[in-house]
Amino acid sequence: MMVDWVLTSLGEFCSITMGQSPAGAAVNRNADGLPLLNGPTEFGPRHPVPVQWASHWSKEAEAGDLLFCVRGSTTGRMNWADQKYAIGRGIASIRGKNPSDTRFARAVIDLRLAGLLQQATGSTFPNLSRGQLSEVDFLCPPKAERERIAGMLGAFDDLIETNRRLATDLENLARALSSRPLGRVPLVDVADVPRLVQRRPEGFVDHYSIPAYDAGYLASREPSESILSGKQMLDADSVLISRLNPTSERTWMVYPDVEVRAVCSPEFAVVRGTKELPTEVLWAFASSREFWDQMRGSVGGTTNSRQRVDKAAIPTFEVPDPKELSRREVATIQTCVRSAVELRREAAAVSSQRDELLPLLMSGKVRVRDAEATVL
Repeated sequence: MMVDWVLTSLGEFCSITMGQSPAGAAVNRNADGLPLLNGPTEFGPRHPVPVQWASHWSKEAEAGDLLFCVRGSTTGRMNWADQKYAIGRGIASIRGKNPSDTRFARAVIDLRLAGLLQQATGSTFPNLSRGQLSEVDFLCPPKAERERIAGMLGAFDDLIETNRRLATDLENLARALSSRPLGRVPLVDVADVPRLVQRRPEGFVDHYSIPAYDAGYLASREPSESILSGKQMLDADSVLISRLNPTSERTWMVYPDVEVRAVCSPEFAVVRGTKELPTEVLWAFASSREFWDQMRGSVGGTTNSRQRVDKAAIPTFEVPDPKELSRREVATIQTCVRSAVELRREAAAVSSQRDELLPLLMSGKVRVRDAEATVL
């Protein structure tokens, strides 16, 4: 421990504002005309957006505040407020005395997130209270060192976010290009629908699971002993379409590593391209709103955790007729999707490097000047 670092708590270091439920019927906007922010979307693990409007609201977040999800399945996810918002019950707004201290507070929460999540109450809808956030303690360095730490970690965060946003923009462009054809054909007429072997894998594998998708669109490499059920074996570039709970749209473009066995959950339906049509174009078709409307229209089961789409039904769903796409459009879609996957991989690599540095910087074991010499 550095002698000039002092023990403090998050509640002493910054202000924490907990969101509230709407007072009165939901209408266009709150008294100040602000959109209500309730939680994150599927864009990465931390991207919140306004989801409704409310008539009376007193809890607000300013642009630059750290938004922290404190309720439900998204508890623990974070992002920055890009404007002023009214904040709902599922969000806490965290603000330091200056932007650098807000960034430093983000680093503190990242460091202690696992412990915080263990304190969350409720099994169906986990909750974190203001008191639990306020009591998070940490060693606080002098202002100059805080600014250096916040600056370095912020540079990592900005690069990660830039890559994710660029990936999303490329994916949206691919979808837009693929939706131009007016004709519709069954998916099975333009795709290869393989009959995959399902068995228990051996050795280390890249596991394409629904939790791995939700955590950042990357397979988890793990020993086969940790996999307790049969999996589908993947040996080629594929599109994975989640059959589970189609209110959450999960369409995954995957490129298995040729040096590591790849497996995926049987909760995914698998389709592949043909000699005439690249697999990336199928991803664009199968990730469209129109395709997922068909998925939701074919669901069976009564609750979200049990709702599934029959795997045999998915190849019958209609997609745009690829014959109406030009060669240039097909090539552009393929490039966009491949580039988006690579950008997400780069974001994951930067995130891993950040996570390794975080505890070292926050404990004073590594100083920023030394870390800069290592990563630059």
